[in-house]
Amino acid sequence: MGTRSLTFIYDNYGLKDGEAKPITCIYVQYDGYLEGVGTELADLLVNKYQKNNGMGCLAGLIVCGLKNNEPYNVYIHAPDLDQDAWQEYEYHIYKDKIKALKVGYNTKHTLFEGTYLDFYNHCQDLKKLRRVA
Repeated sequence: MGTRSLTFIYDNYGLKDGEAKPITCIYVQYDGYLEGVGTELADLLVNKYQKNNGMGCLAGLIVCGLKNNEPYNVYIHAPDLDQDAWQEYEYHIYKDKIKALKVGYNTKHTLFEGTYLDFYNHCQDLKKLRRVA
């Protein structure tokens, strides 16, 4: 068993009124919680991939960063917001913010919403708390 997560990456290129739509979905089989995949995403967004050529480029970079040239565990799914992949966590990445959700049976609870840097700091704080406990 793993802690599954879905990461949706959004783009608003060519859309009206700043609305954004998901362009890809990344499914991760294990460690989907904030101290796992969340921390990896935060590190990629803040430390490694600040420079990119738009959200499509960022999506490809994130897949590469999560896969780390290894088979298994990280997969691309259709960007269907209603899919049930038995995920316990969802991450929604926009041009300038990220939203993290805890997913339960017919419920979604927001754990975090804010800038990439604030998310990075939040995840680092969670890791510190886990080490102390």
